[in-house]
Amino acid sequence: MLKRKQRRILKLVDSENFNLSESYKMLRANLEYSLTEDKKVILITSSVPYEGKSTVAANLSVFLSDIGYKVLLLECDLRTPQLHKFFNISKLNGLTNIIVKNADINSTIIEINSNLHILCSGPTPPNPAELLGSKKMKYVVDALSNHYDYILIDTPPSSSLSDAVVLSPLATGIVLVIKYDSTPVELIKHTIDNFKNVNAKIIGTILSQVDTKKLGMYNKYNYNNSYKEVRSNIKKQKSRRQRIQR
Repeated sequence: MLKRKQRRILKLVDSENFNLSESYKMLRANLEYSLTEDKKVILITSSVPYEGKSTVAANLSVFLSDIGYKVLLLECDLRTPQLHKFFNISKLNGLTNIIVKNADINSTIIEINSNLHILCSGPTPPNPAELLGSKKMKYVVDALSNHYDYILIDTPPSSSLSDAVVLSPLATGIVLVIKYDSTPVELIKHTIDNFKNVNAKIIGTILSQVDTKKLGMYNKYNYNNSYKEVRSNIKKQKSRRQRIQR
């Protein structure tokens, strides 16, 4: 039986952050229409630490579950797990308990709400890559994929660690998170090459931590203001034409 947890999500995207909220909705839509497989296992990674991959995984899981998809968030960053912090839960009972100690899968999964479940990392093992590449890990993912519309896997950064590459055969596709104006292009290319070498499928990239105000991107407020200005100009032109006709 699943452990139930009162929903205390540290949701970083709210209705006041229009650009970010719309970005996640667009990402959700792209995943819906680009993945045709019955089993949708998405590996989310980055080249280096602090690019925001765990934030993307956590928020995307919420946005998918909000429209009715049954989602499992799977913490496979066994070295420095972060996902449990977004949901205010303990990481100590999780994936490594299943693989190493044969813990029951259902009793290890935590239910955030009826559509969103999370399987935390468990205790940190001495050999993360070996555990993630094991037959037991494949069995766990295969078994879970029969019960969820989406499984989102958060992994360690990929440029210097093999964990994500080892997991890639289990994934339908890979999403690479890249920090805006920060990650060296050479590292990004190196990461992509690592996945290409094992015939992994990169289905998209996400540019994270973009300063939309600095780039001059619109939000709903200045968009609405622009719309009002256009309407005002149309009314003025219409009024001018009416005066001329008189």
